[in-house]
Amino acid sequence: MGAMRALPALALLAVLGAGGVAVAAESSDQPAALVERRAPLRPPPDFTLQDWLGVVTGFAAPPPAVPAPEKRYDWHLFPFVIASPLVGVGGGVASVGTFRLGEPRSTGYSSFAGSAIVTSNGQVSVGLLTDVRLPSNDWLLVGDWGWSHFPNPAWGVGGDTPDSNRTIVDRKELRLNETGYRRVVGHVYAGAGYFLDSFYDIVDRRAALGAATAFSSYGIGTQGRSFSAGLSANLLLDTRDNPVNPMAGTYLLARYRFAPSEMGGETRWHSLYLDARAYLPVGGPADTLAFWAFAWRSSGRTPYLLLPAIGGDPERRSGRGYIEARHVGRDLLYGEVEYRFRIWEFLGGVVGANLHSASDRTGPEGEPVFRTWSPAASVGLRAMLDRRSQSNLVLDLAVTGRGGLAVYVNANEAF
Repeated sequence: MGAMRALPALALLAVLGAGGVAVAAESSDQPAALVERRAPLRPPPDFTLQDWLGVVTGFAAPPPAVPAPEKRYDWHLFPFVIASPLVGVGGGVASVGTFRLGEPRSTGYSSFAGSAIVTSNGQVSVGLLTDVRLPSNDWLLVGDWGWSHFPNPAWGVGGDTPDSNRTIVDRKELRLNETGYRRVVGHVYAGAGYFLDSFYDIVDRRAALGAATAFSSYGIGTQGRSFSAGLSANLLLDTRDNPVNPMAGTYLLARYRFAPSEMGGETRWHSLYLDARAYLPVGGPADTLAFWAFAWRSSGRTPYLLLPAIGGDPERRSGRGYIEARHVGRDLLYGEVEYRFRIWEFLGGVVGANLHSASDRTGPEGEPVFRTWSPAASVGLRAMLDRRSQSNLVLDLAVTGRGGLAVYVNANEAF
């Protein structure tokens, strides 16, 4: 879960040394732009980061005066290095690419991103994210497939769980999620999905030594095996000009997910996830004010590892500054704002803030209570990698209200 969510600065060198990434798909349950891309509001730079590095090192010539014909397929493979308290030291390989299945005037780019990682803390993860758009964007197929053995910390349910609650949960996970969207009218899509989340060999390390923990006391999906399978119903409106690097438009997603016991799940539960984003051009043509908010509610006997959690959103990009699943609840509210601007040529900057709260509703029924709000602030740099898609290499520094500090290296914006 989230092995690729945060890469520290060492990964930056690995990415640059491999020549960069043309387009990196970071969505796991949300399709990219659903209509033909309009002309970008932000004028692309004459040189991208790859161009400058190529000229300086002598491995590439400046871009030609006449653009080359559009490529229908683009693929990159590069190594990376990770170092953080969560994983210790680790490394792996990532592959990202784009392809087009229809005419450029009516069909957007499909994309994929795969990764494999091994860490010094005994964590292993392989995953594949896909966003496939059939001709004329009439159908969209969005997948999130993976397997991992990824011990993670857990603190229990609630918005103000103390650091003393921390335990390490060892488990293996098989994840198979696929959603198909069909255009209804204009920018509106309806979709149906299937999800399978199989956790096994679940061990609470502190509980195994005889200690009482907040994780184990939840009692659903906290030891041995936890299997969930079910369906989802989705409604989507997407008017963003470019999903990789949005500068204008809106994005609205409603996803209802239900896991009936008749499909093999060990418990019956359901959840509702509502996501809203807006992008406003401000100031110069290179400046954008971006807003993101989501509300997430779970009901029934939801397994702990599938409860609403910070960093557990479909794209696993929320809550920069906080360890994934630091706050878990039956309900979660989240908001974020960013100001994005260009500094020079291929280099841009970002300043932002985010705020979240997990509810203290411990039972499956009842009204959520949000007593504690957790803020964070971030500042970052953006290096453009590809003119066509305007994809970015992202370097962010985030600090939390409790003084925690985290560095993130990723491909493309968090939202």
